[in-house]
Amino acid sequence: MIIDNETPNGKIKSTRIAISIQGYRNAISIGKEVVHVLGNPPYICLRVNDTYKSVAISPCEPTEVLSFKTPENLFTNRHVVFRIYSQEFIKGLLRANGLDTEQSYSLKGTYSEKNNAVVFSFDEVQREG
Repeated sequence: MIIDNETPNGKIKSTRIAISIQGYRNAISIGKEVVHVLGNPPYICLRVNDTYKSVAISPCEPTEVLSFKTPENLFTNRHVVFRIYSQEFIKGLLRANGLDTEQSYSLKGTYSEKNNAVVFSFDEVQREG
């Protein structure tokens, strides 16, 4: 999904809502645009459907399962990235979708205003690099 954001100088900048699943790092990188479209929540949750064919990211409370604190300086320091590490989770997700556990993949997101969540489907997964 592409969203348009107005920059301080009034120009429109198109950004892509996406995550990157990095098998070799056992990590999932969450794009800043994902956090932005969710309203910059202090915590986000990862939710995987029963078939492992999609992942949703939504704002949540810190006590919820698979909740992660959003980096405080994510938007003020361009060098800050939002990356979550978990070997078991990443490898399991990649295997469930028939993907190489040592490769990186990009998933485009679709924002659901009704659910205030971004959904990433493995139906449109793209190998990086």
